[in-house]
Amino acid sequence: MAYIAPIIQGLTTLVLGLVAAYIAWRHWRTSQDRVVLDLFDRRFQVFQELTRAIAAAFHKPNVQVPDLANFDVATEKAQFLFGPEVSTVTRRAECTSARPTAWLGISDSNFDVQREYSSL
Repeated sequence: MAYIAPIIQGLTTLVLGLVAAYIAWRHWRTSQDRVVLDLFDRRFQVFQELTRAIAAAFHKPNVQVPDLANFDVATEKAQFLFGPEVSTVTRRAECTSARPTAWLGISDSNFDVQREYSSL
């Protein structure tokens, strides 16, 4: 009977170590899921801002400077949260929306479309 006590003590230590390792792994996994959820929330917020800015520009006969400013703010946020493909698309959309204002002469010095967006 004296030899059973060290075996039980060793198994208890092993089981408690495994339980602690499982709890630590679950904590790490929950933290990773939280990071992914936070990134999704930020991306969705930028998506909504871009959608609002584009919708505001399309619902008016002429693109207004505040609409372009809202679009620029959302585009700058998108640059850091999304990949290079999304940045290219938003620059093309900005170029398309900026052309009518440049043609109307709202601010020719701010919208030199051919020079700034010729790389697209």
